[in-house]
Amino acid sequence: MKANLSAALFLLSLPTLHTDAQVRYTGEEYRDYYQWFHEFSQTPDFYKDGTTLLTFIEDTPLYKTPSPKGQPEMRLPLGKIVTNIAIPVEEVEFTVVNGYSDQWFLVETCSPTRNVVQGYVWGGHLAKSWRFFQAPDQPQHSNLIALGLASDVRQRPEDIKASLKVINKGYKEAEVILDGFCLFEDCASSSLLRTFDYSDRAPMWIFEASAFTTCCLTGVDKALVSWNGEEMRLVYQAEYTTGHTYASHPFYLKGEATTQICHYQSENEQYDPVWACRTIDLNELAIP
Repeated sequence: MKANLSAALFLLSLPTLHTDAQVRYTGEEYRDYYQWFHEFSQTPDFYKDGTTLLTFIEDTPLYKTPSPKGQPEMRLPLGKIVTNIAIPVEEVEFTVVNGYSDQWFLVETCSPTRNVVQGYVWGGHLAKSWRFFQAPDQPQHSNLIALGLASDVRQRPEDIKASLKVINKGYKEAEVILDGFCLFEDCASSSLLRTFDYSDRAPMWIFEASAFTTCCLTGVDKALVSWNGEEMRLVYQAEYTTGHTYASHPFYLKGEATTQICHYQSENEQYDPVWACRTIDLNELAIP
């Protein structure tokens, strides 16, 4: 667990990213939230033997050794479940790929011929968090929402991006990029992913992605993303401990008789989002 739960107040600065909110505070007042966060975070699974991990890119390369040199032993599809084999701390290897540093993980999986295969996958090619959810007119657990590193090459230190993907049967159905969302090893981050189903007459989910960092800064970045079954949109993004908002956009809830426009307002005692919604006149506004 990477949480820092001491009662002392930390003041840390962020040199280049989001310079309009450079100072973050964390202390005793956030203890309950940090404990709740790490209770549900999947990050500890990366360091336990026998846990389930998930590939995050198409044709994920599986290598015989923890190095991207040479040809992969095989390639794994997007959203492929693999079993983690814990590596002793003193044997962990790190590699920089696309400007991001991450460690290698030894995993076990099944080949197309149904043989058990072991090999190494670079951490940036694995989802940092994921959840199954039910989509309309599809079998339960057929869809995945997964959070991981963006595939764009990092050109500058401040080019830090994450990706949130809807995955169905090994294919990417939708994706949204989260700027400034730090998930790679240098950030010493833990992540959390939750889903909220607001579907009524039309499908509508809200996916909540959070990253708790303890390296160059301490704080929680949080993003809320809508998905209507076809398109993903960033609804809200902010830094939790300072309350600084980077993005705030509406989404629409279509009911049997009315349509509402909703904005993020706050969160309740269970840390669930609370929305400010109002009914709109469909004759006056075209709903995307």
